Amino acid sequence: MKNLQSGLAEQITKYLDWREALGYSRDTDGRMLARFDKYCAINHKDAKELTRDVVCGWIDSEDTCIPNKTTAIRNFSKYMQAHGCDAYEYPSIGQSREKGQFLPYMFTVEELRALFAAIDKVKPCAIVICRSFYRRCFV
Repeated sequence: MKNLQSGLAEQITKYLDWREALGYSRDTDGRMLARFDKYCAINHKDAKELTRDVVCGWIDSEDTCIPNKTTAIRNFSKYMQAHGCDAYEYPSIGQSREKGQFLPYMFTVEELRALFAAIDKVKPCAIVICRSFYRRCFV
């Protein structure tokens, strides 16, 4: 990419060339990494490595496109690690828990009876009935 100005510009360019050689579009990660480069040029001028401060600072700097930003920076950090560089790898969204940590809540028989008794006491609303009727007819 042209106009990259940060200390990571050369590595970003090599990464995008490598992805393009593998058959990926340069634009897939290119736009996000151009924004990352601009952020680094302003806030971390001398950064030559992907540190946690640099990566998290960029991800937190804007609220837009967080999943796209994390994917692009994770791919770039994996590339840098594979080429012997020390790079912080941002955790993947949706994989914050280790497998086996989720423990479902089990209702007791008394809690289920109380729940369904409360549900049975709810009076239907005419508006809700009409909405569900129209939803079935027109969807």
